[in-house]
Amino acid sequence: MPTETIQPQLQQAKAGPPSQVKGTVKRSRVSSATVACSLFVLLNAICLAGYWYVLKFSKSPSITEACQTGEFNASRCLKDLPLFFWSLQNGFERTRDAKLRKLESAKHADVVLTGSSLMIFPLWFADHGNNLPDSAYYSSESKSMEDKCPHANKICNLSLALLNASDAQRLIEDQLTGDHKPSVLVYGVGPRDFYDDYIKEPADSVYFNNQARPSDFTTDWKNFFASPYTELCHLGKDAYFLYWKHDAFINAGKSIVKSVLHKDKAAPIVPLTDMGPQRNLDEYRGHYKNISVQALDAQMNSLQRLLATCSNRHIRVILLSMPLTTANQALLPAGVYQSFNEKLAAAAIASGNKFINLNGTKFDTSDFLDSAHLNAKGAHRLVDTVSKEIESALIEQKKLPE
Repeated sequence: MPTETIQPQLQQAKAGPPSQVKGTVKRSRVSSATVACSLFVLLNAICLAGYWYVLKFSKSPSITEACQTGEFNASRCLKDLPLFFWSLQNGFERTRDAKLRKLESAKHADVVLTGSSLMIFPLWFADHGNNLPDSAYYSSESKSMEDKCPHANKICNLSLALLNASDAQRLIEDQLTGDHKPSVLVYGVGPRDFYDDYIKEPADSVYFNNQARPSDFTTDWKNFFASPYTELCHLGKDAYFLYWKHDAFINAGKSIVKSVLHKDKAAPIVPLTDMGPQRNLDEYRGHYKNISVQALDAQMNSLQRLLATCSNRHIRVILLSMPLTTANQALLPAGVYQSFNEKLAAAAIASGNKFINLNGTKFDTSDFLDSAHLNAKGAHRLVDTVSKEIESALIEQKKLPE
């Protein structure tokens, strides 16, 4: 037999029959895929565990410094793993962390102010005017309100952008206790805090995961999820950490590279000017889209729970319906805004607290930065109005002479 014919036969004999060769290759591929998947799952689990450990327990000096200043050098993340995990939070979550860490060191505040950006803007402008430093975003102070309230030893600002009523309820329940229990809570709200089409259910809030408790997924799940299916999707997304935070990984990587290469430039302080009542109407048209009575009622239930918690802890609440321009109010379906304020008033009165509707004659369009947020002029008007209510409440709570 020719040598050319014998050689392939010898090679085939060594390798075995074709079916056996294919089976070996297939098993090798399955084994490789199993190892790769196992390593991926392990990496995901390590990252997830590290992230939550940092948020709950880490006492990293770098994180503490970042929370105090609102700034951090991204290149330090290369040497400080806890700081890297902390940086994976979005700006809203980092702001919340910063304010709560300041709250821990600011015990015995007589007054706590909270709410969404409707409260943040006037408190900022009243303290800083139109020239807002970056640190104002992370500030837990309200100097202008303190100056107007001589009976208040300390006032703490816990207002957070995009804060929903369900977020506020758990924030107050978890944080305003013991040495951090104030005499008075001022809570400023608007319709978006109770219904937002961009946030389909309370669990979609940017703060939900930071404040979630086991009961939120078991006995109280109906307060946060529309159905068991959406709850399952939420849990799956959170467990798949490397996808859940993939945008954060990319942004953190870019920040680190810019910091290492010294390409990150300090953001200039741009003076804010009156932008007119028509600004951001399209944004609020999106917020109010497909407004649902059921969703409003769910958030109203959170408000009632907040008020009940405060009553049990002997905290007097001043509930504010924050001013909006008539153009903003007109975006709501007929009757919704009036009904909204009636429900706020009923909830406050039923719990023995004070309700103040700031819409009407107190503010006009010249007091607004846009269709919803007050400018510096409107901010001082708000502080003047609210400080009087705070003083009255403190006198009553502390049984002080007027």
